[in-house]
Amino acid sequence: WLAWFCIARLYEGWEGMPYNPKKYFQYIELSASQDYPYAAYKLALCYLEGIGTAKDEALGMEWMEYSANDLECEEAQLWLGDLYSPRNKKLSSDLKLALEWYEQAAGQRNKLALMKLGDLYGDKKLSCYDVAKAKECFTQAFDMDCEKNLQRQFELCTNEENVDFDTYLQLYRRAASLGLAEGQYLLARLYTHGSKILVLNGYSESAKLLEKAAAQGHTDAMCALSVLYCEGKGVEKNELRAFDLARMAALVGNVKAYDLIGDYYTKGIGVLKDLEVGYKWYCQAAQC
Repeated sequence: WLAWFCIARLYEGWEGMPYNPKKYFQYIELSASQDYPYAAYKLALCYLEGIGTAKDEALGMEWMEYSANDLECEEAQLWLGDLYSPRNKKLSSDLKLALEWYEQAAGQRNKLALMKLGDLYGDKKLSCYDVAKAKECFTQAFDMDCEKNLQRQFELCTNEENVDFDTYLQLYRRAASLGLAEGQYLLARLYTHGSKILVLNGYSESAKLLEKAAAQGHTDAMCALSVLYCEGKGVEKNELRAFDLARMAALVGNVKAYDLIGDYYTKGIGVLKDLEVGYKWYCQAAQC
């Protein structure tokens, strides 16, 4: 099944190969016939969207449900959750089914499913409204990112976030509205470093969110806010405040803060210029 799936990917246009939908479908079908969960999910999409074969929604749904139920494919479970979600404006929604499918995907530690559960549980307009559950789902999802990348760069958004910008905007807004510091931080980052400009005065809105997150002890938010104060973006330029924020984050071990303090000492920003002290902070960051 793996060789067939890899050949299918080549015909999908992978590694510079010309796109050939019929060949793609042929090898995806072979891989799915060996019960490879992700191939079964992709085969379902072929039938649903008419990729390399005649469009057949009934057969597509059969494969999607087979992939989700029998093969426990989390991508298929997430797709079905989206299908029935109240956020899907094209079809009549079924909140109970949406929650069930998202729960199944979340049970496999699918980060996006967890956040979508948090979004639904955190919506006052829905019958499933439950703030405690919403916070729990978002927190589990955010903790997964922290496990993967403890020293993330606050200047960057992931490719996934940029590709599906509107979805993450909705999710982070919900998490921020629940008072979660990580949601406030991620929303602020999306406002200033996402691929689309949707928010008027993005830097000032970002600064407001970062202030809230920093007040809760979120050290990445402190670092990001420090940069805004240093550059005077969204806030009045204040180098003393910039240095102080970086120092507070460094005191609790934020590696990005070590690097920032190195910058501030070597350039004399918010503190007397001292190349030797700056060098020591850079070394401390490098060792981490």
